[in-house]
Amino acid sequence: MLGLKNYEFILSYKLAILRLSTKIIRKDYTVKIPAIDKKYNIYRLAEELKFPERRIIDFSNPSNPLGISRKIKAELRKNLKYLHNYPDPDASRLRKRLSQYLGINPEMLIFNNSSFEFIYFLFLTLKPSQSIITLPNHPEYENISRICAIPSSFIEINKNIDLLYNHSIVKSSIIIISNPNYPSGLLLNKDIIIKLADTARENNCFLIIDEAFMDFCQNAESVISYVKNNKNLCVLRTFSYFYCLAGLRAGYAVIHPEVMDKLKLFRNFLIINHLAQRAAVIAIKDKIYKKESYLFLEKEKIFFEKAFTKLGLDFLPSNTNYYLIKSNNAEEIYIKLMNNGILTGTCLEYKSLGNNFLRIAVKSHRENSMLIKELQRILG
Repeated sequence: MLGLKNYEFILSYKLAILRLSTKIIRKDYTVKIPAIDKKYNIYRLAEELKFPERRIIDFSNPSNPLGISRKIKAELRKNLKYLHNYPDPDASRLRKRLSQYLGINPEMLIFNNSSFEFIYFLFLTLKPSQSIITLPNHPEYENISRICAIPSSFIEINKNIDLLYNHSIVKSSIIIISNPNYPSGLLLNKDIIIKLADTARENNCFLIIDEAFMDFCQNAESVISYVKNNKNLCVLRTFSYFYCLAGLRAGYAVIHPEVMDKLKLFRNFLIINHLAQRAAVIAIKDKIYKKESYLFLEKEKIFFEKAFTKLGLDFLPSNTNYYLIKSNNAEEIYIKLMNNGILTGTCLEYKSLGNNFLRIAVKSHRENSMLIKELQRILG
């Protein structure tokens, strides 16, 4: 049984997240809070516009535009009658299937509801001297560091990749890299990650590679297979985006058994629900869905890129299903789109970016066309 002190860890994390979500925290400069600064989602926007939620088109959510596969829907319907049972705490069936799919030892897998939650537990376990976060990146990484009272430093990875090797010399630090990067879509070569992982091991640092969007990269190579020989490397994955299971909260980490032993204290908090386990098993086996997704995304990305170029919008080439758009009119675009039930993502909380950037995910062709027409109207 876990003691009261461990439950207090979880409670303190949840409370701190609530406190941080009520304000924007930026070290580098103060931001005025305009209308764009409200943290909108489809539920809040639908309520304010008096729209039904189904009318909101959410381009801030970078999930697969094909939606949940037919096979997963069928599996979910079949298992609804078993919801009175507690989920398998070991996720045995999923563990077996996923380890076979990845070609790794089943004992290297640990499942979770959220990568951020897992990183929090990892910070509590390893007690790093500091976190080194590559930019741009999700602001939640820094929030977790603050909650754990761990100082953070930042590196713009697209400009200073060599600096990462120097920073890894800092003893007992944790380095966090999202690859592909969110929100830029930049994909680092596997050799770069391996070199950094080796440097981290040599200097007693710990490297976290968040591969949340790796499934969208058809020919990219993960570094999951390198974890077995490097206890200083951890790879995070999720079923939320490519397989559209965000509502079920299903993710996992591939981690060395030696580090896994240290995480045993938190294993009872790292259980995914029954439906998530069954859906993830089907997702792994569904090769047709994966093939159809790549074909669809390839076509729609060409459509988007041609349209962005014609509109004079600057965008970064993306290896995933989302784009980082730069415009001096980003705030105006965001608000005008939102007033018409189209939600994009802002970058106000992303260090090194700010209010001149928008995050736009690829959706269905109909939705993508609607967005482009609205952008044409706004930009004249």
